[in-house]
Amino acid sequence: MRRAASFLWAWLLTLPAACGPQAVVLPRPAGEGLDPLLRAAIERALAACERGEPGATVELAKLYDANNQHELALATYELCLTRAQPDVPAAELHYHRGRVLAELERGEEAERAFAAALALGDEYAPTRWRRGQLLLELGRTAEARAELERALALEPACIPARLALARVALLEDRPADVLTVLAPVVARQPDERFVHGLLARARQALGDEAGAREERALEERATRLSSNDPRSAEVNRRAVSVFLRLRGATEALAAERPREALKQLEALHADVPEDLAVLQTLARALVQLGEHARALELLAGARALHADDFKLELYTALALQGTGELPLAAEHLARARALNESYGPTHVALGELAARSGRASEAERCFERALACPEAMLRTWLSLGEAQRAQSAWERAATTYRRASEEFPDSAAPFAYLAEVELRRGALDAARAALAEAERRNAAHPHIAEVQRLLAAAEGAR
Repeated sequence: MRRAASFLWAWLLTLPAACGPQAVVLPRPAGEGLDPLLRAAIERALAACERGEPGATVELAKLYDANNQHELALATYELCLTRAQPDVPAAELHYHRGRVLAELERGEEAERAFAAALALGDEYAPTRWRRGQLLLELGRTAEARAELERALALEPACIPARLALARVALLEDRPADVLTVLAPVVARQPDERFVHGLLARARQALGDEAGAREERALEERATRLSSNDPRSAEVNRRAVSVFLRLRGATEALAAERPREALKQLEALHADVPEDLAVLQTLARALVQLGEHARALELLAGARALHADDFKLELYTALALQGTGELPLAAEHLARARALNESYGPTHVALGELAARSGRASEAERCFERALACPEAMLRTWLSLGEAQRAQSAWERAATTYRRASEEFPDSAAPFAYLAEVELRRGALDAARAALAEAERRNAAHPHIAEVQRLLAAAEGAR
């Protein structure tokens, strides 16, 4: 559950009749530690209430809501429901109140809030599917199924409703229905998160082991998360805190949408030009986009502000690699490592630089050190195997790829490279077995065709 934990909230401020026919007490944050951008926005919203601007109280509620100030948002939505809001129907206010209650993990109250919205004639598909999800969590499966089916009647392409309906089908031991319910999602949005995980469970229940493995591999690569909720999207446009805006940009980078991230980060950097996390993420985006000269200009100023930050040193090194200044990149990588020995990406970058310079044994040591750090990635295992292959260290490479296949059992890549290494070792049966595992997971993996060619040549030579 997302909460602002650095200070307590209180109802402190009594404002005059501007927010209604009589003086009211408005929820307001108390204490230190509030994001400065959010504090300024809250003060503007409260001032609008004080001036009696139409819709100001609803706007305040949505501001709290968008910035994860859930207790404040709930109290303000409830205040809005005590008096008529000319531009916002009561059903919509009940809907937003239900969402916030769900965020606060008050499921039964949230379900009643959505039911209140529906009782007022709210024909909005997300009201149905959100209530259906809550009913499912509350163990009221039949009611959940009925509500989710009503949501799909309103909006047949609704992804959250289909995901929840698939969960109902699994709970009711109807795995074949999961395939039917989710087929339209796979057709329209094949990289949607959670779809392939549910399909894997359904295929496993149907006895389709190979299909389940394939679905798990697809789930590993899925990045999209659809909400189909214009009301919530309209509220979320009020997100102003550095944390939330930075999280959105980071998610865009992780989903390989660096242009989208850069646009968000440039606006955020204009608001908080000295914030370390913003500078780090903006540098990362520029490096990811290959805008190395611009990254270096940004990083020079950032390091002047934050002289001992290991990530700024790392991104400087990566940008210098992009401009071909390898000796200077090595200096910054060494400094990044000295500032934080436990950050795996720095060791990966050192290994990649060593490999690029033809120092395969040094690269191998760097990748091994990276794997000893928390949250080692598949890419690191594959890079270690590549460094070992460059030394014709087939036994070590085979061990690396086997371990990688254990750590990432749904990925085709470790098996594909293991198949080649087994061939190099002359172990044709082991190569065939590894190749078959790779093909089962992802027959389109680019290294499979090369291994197939090598295997055919080896078999022809026998």
